[in-house]
Amino acid sequence: MDVWHEYSTVKLLQYLIPASNFLFVDRLGEDEAIFHYRRGIYFVYDDGAIVGMPKPKRWETLSLADLWGLLYRSPFVKDYDEAGIFDLGEFLKDIGYVVATRRTPLAHLFTIAPRYAPEDIVEEVRMEGVSFPFALYHAIMACTRHYHRSNREVEYVITGIDSYSLPKERRLGHTKG
Repeated sequence: MDVWHEYSTVKLLQYLIPASNFLFVDRLGEDEAIFHYRRGIYFVYDDGAIVGMPKPKRWETLSLADLWGLLYRSPFVKDYDEAGIFDLGEFLKDIGYVVATRRTPLAHLFTIAPRYAPEDIVEEVRMEGVSFPFALYHAIMACTRHYHRSNREVEYVITGIDSYSLPKERRLGHTKG
């Protein structure tokens, strides 16, 4: 099984960014995406590369062809690879991503490993009683910490995700009785 494909950049972003922010979903492949967030529009390619640009005026009325045209003509395009931002956590920080949380009766377990050695698990991130996007964001930030500890030489990725119900006595807000 190709673990990286299952947890591709697009898939992880779909877990974090509201579905209503994704544009032209029916016209792009499953490993490609265009979404807006705050002041930018971001194009995610099938290899995980991301390119962004400021939201143009009347961006809501533009066709897919118009957006592509603006991307290629705009002097304000930011190619995250060219800018040296290869890590998803660094990208999320750059766009000012804010994750909301709510209490849930779930626990989430994420395994983290080097991208090119997924069998070499370096950390398991476990979070209880929080939403999946909140837990995922923290797992992505753990990948970023490992990336920085390696002097940006080794990219770390999420190689496993497991969510399960907490026993009633371990849920936040549960009182005995």
